[in-house]
Amino acid sequence: MLPLWGSCREATEGVFPPQRLEIPMPNSVTLAQAKDFLRVGGEDELVSLLIEAAEARVGQAAGVGLSAASPAPLRLAVLILACHAYEHRGDARPPPLSLVEPWLAPYREARL
Repeated sequence: MLPLWGSCREATEGVFPPQRLEIPMPNSVTLAQAKDFLRVGGEDELVSLLIEAAEARVGQAAGVGLSAASPAPLRLAVLILACHAYEHRGDARPPPLSLVEPWLAPYREARL
């Protein structure tokens, strides 16, 4: 879900916090796909959160928006990061992008 906040005008009129609207974003990976990949039966909320976090990281690293039509390597990168985060959920550090660098490299823009 992508949070959208009310206008600045509303915020300055004493409405605090501004009204938050939730807009569903299409996931590149479904909850069922992620649960199959993780081999878990429950924990829908946690798995959904991990998918969203992994999609944000992959999208930012590759410089693209992700959807169900995204290339398979990017969707696989989301699954790998979500899986690593699930298996190491006690760690304070996020999963390293080095885990999925081979999948991301073809989609990164060259920077000079």
